[in-house]
Amino acid sequence: MPGPARPDGVQKGEMRHEPNAELAETGTPVSVETAFRRVRLLAGALILVRLWSTGALPHVESVLLVAAFWSVNLVAIVAERENARHRVLLSVVQLFADTVVVLLVALAQHNHTSTESADWAVLVLPAIEGAIRFGIGGAIAGWVVLAGGYYAVNTATSPSLPAATIAQRLTVVLLVTLPVGYLADYLVDEIAAHRRGRDRAERRSALLHAAALGGRRTSRLDVDDVIEVVCATVVDMGFSKPDVFELLGPMGDDPADVAVRAVRGSSTNVSFEPDDPRLLAAASMRAEGSATVWPPESVDDASARLFALPIPMIDHQFIVVTARWSGDGTDIGARPSAAQVEVLELFAAQAAASLHNAQVHQGLEELKDRLDHEASHDALTGLANRRRFTDELQRITRRGRPGDLIGVLFLDLDGFKVVNDRYGHEVGNDLLIAVASRLRSCVRPGDLVARLGGDEFTIMLTRLENVAPAASIATRICELLSEPFLIGPREIRISTSVGIAFAPAPNADIGDLLRRADVAMYRSKSEGKARWTMDPGSLETAGDAGPET
Repeated sequence: MPGPARPDGVQKGEMRHEPNAELAETGTPVSVETAFRRVRLLAGALILVRLWSTGALPHVESVLLVAAFWSVNLVAIVAERENARHRVLLSVVQLFADTVVVLLVALAQHNHTSTESADWAVLVLPAIEGAIRFGIGGAIAGWVVLAGGYYAVNTATSPSLPAATIAQRLTVVLLVTLPVGYLADYLVDEIAAHRRGRDRAERRSALLHAAALGGRRTSRLDVDDVIEVVCATVVDMGFSKPDVFELLGPMGDDPADVAVRAVRGSSTNVSFEPDDPRLLAAASMRAEGSATVWPPESVDDASARLFALPIPMIDHQFIVVTARWSGDGTDIGARPSAAQVEVLELFAAQAAASLHNAQVHQGLEELKDRLDHEASHDALTGLANRRRFTDELQRITRRGRPGDLIGVLFLDLDGFKVVNDRYGHEVGNDLLIAVASRLRSCVRPGDLVARLGGDEFTIMLTRLENVAPAASIATRICELLSEPFLIGPREIRISTSVGIAFAPAPNADIGDLLRRADVAMYRSKSEGKARWTMDPGSLETAGDAGPET
């Protein structure tokens, strides 16, 4: 999955470099390239002054020659914007152009300066440039080209300088160039080593930042949220396609002996085939006892490599995170860097604590929900118990609207005691469960069925405008419970007596409502059972209907 943007604006894989500290891929520091341009400007100005003072060239030609020297800076500016291959080529072009200009200057001054003049020292400039750009090899090659050109210039002019003088001057240039070449090689190596060390430090800092950010984000109390943060952080550290799962089975790297499942408390589904690379990587990692790259041998396809890391839980769970590892694209088969592994292990320890806390929190929430359910529901039938029924009645009376009625049906099973005595409590319990199921099918959504205890049940009816729905439900209950029950191999017949009471929903007297429904139920029993009776006071409240006989 793609990683989120870093808070400091640096995306994954980016490193911040100061421009003057960055090495060009040719080995020349950018700061030295800038120095070359400045030296060209200064040297050009000095050459122009010297040409004018000696009268070696007319002013216009002198300006054109120095302008050509300065124009090499344009090539240098273009080179900084090109890729590595073009930069090397343009560096050679700059060196050649500087050499040609210096030889032209030497040619122009040949007949206007004495042999004792130091104007020939300008030959040092391209030689030193070659040494700095390309090290000792560039120093020697540049000197050879310069020596050949200078000898050709001397031969083409008249009078020519003695060969000893030419040799002396070129020897001095060589003696200056060689130490500069060696020193340039050393400095470039030192700068490259410094850059590599800085890059490693920046990458480690970025990894630690990602781990710290991930650690803060994993301090959640939901297992799926923690796993999502773990996957996102692994992606931020340079990996792809992460998975988190629990490894099951005995120790060993035989995939036939292991299996996987989702992390406890997670809602995700995890299922791997026996030859799934993630399973093989996890099994190999557990056998080795540490983070590993699978397969261990080098492979040509970088995307086929998997990195597996344990999340060290404090209990018996063996949780693994796997992710694709493609390296830096240059070292096929390589492992992640030591810094990556170290930071990932640090983050895995944080994630383990967060996962444990989330699982404990989830377990406590489930326990709380279970205890709340047990406190408000009948353990045998799953119906609401007396406590919840009373609480719901009170809640409805507090929130009732004027004109609304609240109704209570009070049920007592006829013949249940005979069943219990004849067939035992186990059959009696099964019968109560079956009765509860039929009662649920008789009521409307929003109505509440409860078991008060023994064979007594109550039903709360809300959103009533008259007593007709209550009479219809009571009739349906009497009919349905009079039908035979098949409990095991036995067919059992019972019936029920129902009492109905109503009250205005706003501020109803709960105790009085239950009492009147109970009294009406006993009237049904006294009048022959298997019927329902409505409390007489409820008739006055509702204004219609009467008892069924």
